[in-house]
Amino acid sequence: MAATVARNALLAIRGLVGISCLLWPGLTSRVVMLPLETASDTILFRLFGSRDLVVAWLLYASPTPDERRRALIAGAVVDAIDVCSSAACILEGNMGLGPAITVGAGALSLVGLASLALTDSPPSTPTRVPPRSEPIARK
Repeated sequence: MAATVARNALLAIRGLVGISCLLWPGLTSRVVMLPLETASDTILFRLFGSRDLVVAWLLYASPTPDERRRALIAGAVVDAIDVCSSAACILEGNMGLGPAITVGAGALSLVGLASLALTDSPPSTPTRVPPRSEPIARK
C-alpha cells in the first residue's frame, strides 16, 4: 500500500513539476529560488520540465512490474544526479544554500519516494531453461 502511494506521489510530483517548468518557467524558478537572469535561462527550466514529464510518463505507461521497476530506478538515478549536481554547485560557489535546499533536498526526497515505491516491485527472477536430456549432436 505504501509503495503504491509513493509511486502515485512520484507520478504527481514529476508531472506537476514538468508542466510548471514547461508552461511557467519564471514562476517555477522563483519557487525554487533560482531566478531567471537571462532569456537563455528559460530554456534550462523547460528542458528540466521535459525531462520530468518523460520520467513521469515512463512510470505511468509501464505495463509490467519489471518496466515499472526500471522507470522507478531511472527516476531515482536522475534525482541522485540532481543531488550531486546541487552539491557540486554549492562547492563551486554557483548556488546559494536556499536554492540548493529546494533543488537538492527535493531531489533527495524523490529518491526516498522511489526507494519506497520499489518495495512493491521486486526484481523478477529469470526463468531457468531445463537441461536437455539428449546431448547436442556435433557436425
